[in-house]
Amino acid sequence: MKYRNILFDFDGTLVDSSAAIRETINATLKIHGLDNISSIVKGTRTRHAYQRFADTINPDTLRETHKSIQHQFFPKYSIFPDVASVLQQLKDRGCRLAIITTANRPKVIELLKIFNIYHLFDTIVAESDVTNTKPDIEPFIKAFANLKLTDSDKPHTLMVGDSDADFVGAQNFNIDVVAVTYSTFDDSPEEYNSTYTIDKFTELLPIVGGSP
Repeated sequence: MKYRNILFDFDGTLVDSSAAIRETINATLKIHGLDNISSIVKGTRTRHAYQRFADTINPDTLRETHKSIQHQFFPKYSIFPDVASVLQQLKDRGCRLAIITTANRPKVIELLKIFNIYHLFDTIVAESDVTNTKPDIEPFIKAFANLKLTDSDKPHTLMVGDSDADFVGAQNFNIDVVAVTYSTFDDSPEEYNSTYTIDKFTELLPIVGGSP
């Protein structure tokens, strides 16, 4: 098996979340009397959306409101095709699975449970677990510490994601990276010279290697 440790982004990689995030952002802005962002590109991410209002209100205040109402929009999330079955196959091959995300921990855990894949992950590194989120390497260092991995494990570790934060972070941490092209966000993985590119989640299996 070429890769034994697989690190995953969450939004846009495991789950289709752009519509849910956009609606949560709009509801948050409405609560604070701010303009709707529906005209902004479909891929607006939480970490980018609230910064644009920094001259009017502290983005942290907006993020706290976001977290307090996010559960209302969980029905808008969906898991991408074949994600659950591929993750199970990776576990069956003996892979250790982790999530590195800029999303908040309560949301990630609840949605993983809703989609019945929470039990497949050995660790989760969310925004509150680090001082500096992706593309900083701190979340990768944290994941390695949680998994009890060392630098010698880097050649056997793979990051799977859909954004510049994933690609740049993995490259700076010196691990290989898989860019997914099916994301509903607007990032362009082709720009970042990822090690691999996949159009379907099932294409991850032959990259990882091991017994089918």
